[in-house]
Amino acid sequence: MLPPVAEIAVREIITALLAGNFDHAIFLTSKSRCSADDLAKVMEGEVTFQSASGVSRWDVVPITSDETERWSVFVPLWDDNESSPSDLQVRLTVGVVGGKPIVTLDDILVP
Repeated sequence: MLPPVAEIAVREIITALLAGNFDHAIFLTSKSRCSADDLAKVMEGEVTFQSASGVSRWDVVPITSDETERWSVFVPLWDDNESSPSDLQVRLTVGVVGGKPIVTLDDILVP
């Protein structure tokens, strides 16, 4: 389970993505493997736009490779028109250091 500060950070990034504010989504991360242009190409290619799934549908996997608490987080996006999962998933790596979230936007893709 993600600490609340990490969950909030992920939600803010997803909200920016869904609003089409790709530069802001990148700004909210500590690091991104995607550019704002990359995000726009993927997100704007969708016919309808999605909402984020609830945290209970996120796949959160602990990373135990070092002393820092980190998680791989997979956030499926939902198609509002069909009330079902879309083909897109946002993948992030999330940690908390000194009480502050450290979030890397790894990818947005069709798994």
